[in-house]
Amino acid sequence: TSEAPSDSEIVEIMGYQFAWKLRYPGGDDKLGSYDYRLTMAINPMGVDFTDQNSLDDFSPGQMYLPKGKPIKFQIRARDVLHSVYSPHFRLKMDAVPGMPTSFWFTATKTTEEMRLETGNPEFNYEIACAEICGQGHFSMRLIVVVLEPDQYKKWKSEQQSIIQREPDLMRFVPDNLKELALIKSGLEKSPKANENINSVNEVSASM
Repeated sequence: TSEAPSDSEIVEIMGYQFAWKLRYPGGDDKLGSYDYRLTMAINPMGVDFTDQNSLDDFSPGQMYLPKGKPIKFQIRARDVLHSVYSPHFRLKMDAVPGMPTSFWFTATKTTEEMRLETGNPEFNYEIACAEICGQGHFSMRLIVVVLEPDQYKKWKSEQQSIIQREPDLMRFVPDNLKELALIKSGLEKSPKANENINSVNEVSASM
């Protein structure tokens, strides 16, 4: 596809057997880097927390998109070949292990507008996998909700960062970025999370 506009909303989609993982940039609007070697149970997308742009990234369980703004999907796969397919967005792009791909488009109607237009109150935009990827292939379906720009902005502001949801990930943040990480990730405002971090730091100091 052609190069995405510079003001595109970035959404990273990672396919794996047998689901999709999502990652959005936080308030800095810059998606951090990743390294497949960093993949683990608490970091399934292998996000690299030595990159300060990763510190406020968030990973929701459902995809939300804004109406009327260019959207760039950054697509990758963790294991085998998958394919991101959404007929309503005229989108089909392979997710290839070790070879990131991308696709951009603009959603012109919200989910609610489509429900009214189709007369189907159950209508949903959807992403599916169009590449046979194993026995659980059929389960790789993802609901996509398109919102008005102000609704999307509100939704985005309410999301917890990856680090805020998994405070143990702070141990992978370099010492020189820890203070910044507390601020960008939102942990600074979470007393319970700070207690967990202090416990991790105490254990690290005693080793």
